[in-house]
Amino acid sequence: MRVTEAVNIAELERLALERLEPGAHGYFAGGAGRRADAAAECEAFEGWELRPRVLVDVSDVTTRVSVLGAELEMPIVVGPVAFQLLAHPDGEQGMARAAADAGDSDVPVAA
Repeated sequence: MRVTEAVNIAELERLALERLEPGAHGYFAGGAGRRADAAAECEAFEGWELRPRVLVDVSDVTTRVSVLGAELEMPIVVGPVAFQLLAHPDGEQGMARAAADAGDSDVPVAA
């Protein structure tokens, strides 16, 4: 399975387990050493539920959203994560380039 084929968090976690070195996987899966924080974040999302609608006109759908006054093409925000080089050779610079390519023009990107 390719990353683009994963459809949920459990599949992404399985791919990470398969592809990352054990130490790197442990670092990311362990919430960078703060397992309690990771558990609290998971618990916070338990109250949210997506309810699909049927028979609704979807001819004019957009993923654009305003977050804290910034217009985004889609509601995905990249936050700071240390040691991204453990997961990919491009590390943090690769993440910044990907964010910039996705349309976030406020992201400074190093060459």
